[in-house]
Amino acid sequence: MKKILCFIGCSVLCFLLTINQIFVVAKEQKTDKINYVVNSDNTVTISSYSTNNTEITIPATIDGFHVKSIGYHAVQSTDIEIIHISEGIEIIENDAIFVNFNLKELYIPSTVKSMGSILGCYKLEKIVVDENNPYFIIGEDGWLYNKDKTEVYWCPPSVKRTVVVGNGVKVIKKDAFVHCRELTTVVIGKSVEKIETRRFNVDLRFASSISAIEKYIYISIIPIQRLSLLFPNITHMPPDLITAK
Repeated sequence: MKKILCFIGCSVLCFLLTINQIFVVAKEQKTDKINYVVNSDNTVTISSYSTNNTEITIPATIDGFHVKSIGYHAVQSTDIEIIHISEGIEIIENDAIFVNFNLKELYIPSTVKSMGSILGCYKLEKIVVDENNPYFIIGEDGWLYNKDKTEVYWCPPSVKRTVVVGNGVKVIKKDAFVHCRELTTVVIGKSVEKIETRRFNVDLRFASSISAIEKYIYISIIPIQRLSLLFPNITHMPPDLITAK
């Protein structure tokens, strides 16, 4: 009996120590400008970057830790105009670069392999991707794509009137067109299979067989109730899809 109780006691102690270690690892750390969380693999996720500078470089190391990712809402400032992401950083999470109203230029290194949405950056007209990046590329149209141009991630705010998404594009990523305030019509080409974006505040016209529509899509011309009638090849439409009035 004593051996059993001893075994149970040791097991509980080990469990508590493990839980404590998890919480210690997840605790947010701070420097003068940067808050970060140490991940379980001993890398760092930046959780916030505070600055009044107009040009910043997000570092690849903090306090001896390798910076692996830039976290949700980590970089938001009305002062920043240029952001350089250091070589070595691998992940830019959804809305990591958020509500930077004066941001004009963003530089992405060769090591970034996962890219989330950019939101609230209405002056951002220039994204530069390192030519050695094997995952992303800026097309001749200035749009941000994955390397084989089957996914479109971002379209510059200067785009006006009508655009056609086609030429092999299969996926329109979240918020790809959200900054294009002067855009009036998006024509979805035959190659497109999936729409992840939250907003299309424009006339959305389909020329394809969409297999999945995710999140919310605001459509000014075509009522959402008619989509399934007009485009019977749509196989997935979430119940919380909303139509702008």
